[in-house]
Amino acid sequence: MKNLDLEKIIILLCLLGLPITGGWIYNMKSELEEADRAFQNCDAMILKIHGLHELIDRTKKATKEVGDLARPDTYFENRAILSQSGGKEGGELFLKREHIRISYPPRRKVRRDGSGAVIGEDIPVKIEFLDDKARRGRLLSRSFINAFIVNCESPAPIWRLRNLKMTNKSFKGLRPTKAPPDLVLPDEWIVDEMLFARRSPLKVAAK
Repeated sequence: MKNLDLEKIIILLCLLGLPITGGWIYNMKSELEEADRAFQNCDAMILKIHGLHELIDRTKKATKEVGDLARPDTYFENRAILSQSGGKEGGELFLKREHIRISYPPRRKVRRDGSGAVIGEDIPVKIEFLDDKARRGRLLSRSFINAFIVNCESPAPIWRLRNLKMTNKSFKGLRPTKAPPDLVLPDEWIVDEMLFARRSPLKVAAK
């Protein structure tokens, strides 16, 4: 009889403890789910911070490569030397810094479409490739010209090609005519005009 009463008491205590245990388990599950969401947010934040660090590193590298924006001679000279991949003597393979002439044409105002208001200015840089006698008209391959343009624009997106005119060696000094479709031209080109520019926003004077 006493054993039966003890069993009843134990069963009663278990029944009374079930809601408490269930509530504790539910709260623990909620806390674990909240902790899991926090960890997921931390992962996302870490990835975002890592991405920002990479962006900062790329920006620093690009800024270092661009150099002095006011006098970008060194930048374009280095891009030209870097773009050399081959060619015969007198071409781009033997291109040196003294074969590159850099000048600065007048700046041009940039106007907004419609209103015509001035919103900035283009700062141009003119590139000329000289022969060994310091004369314009150095013969270059199309692959070098393409590589030079890409190497100038890729590391420093602020610089963009604005104008390019080139003539094949076979037509230099001749009146422009339509070439026969079966004519095979030598890969020797003269850059008549190459102009890069960066856009600078209009500075508003402080009131």
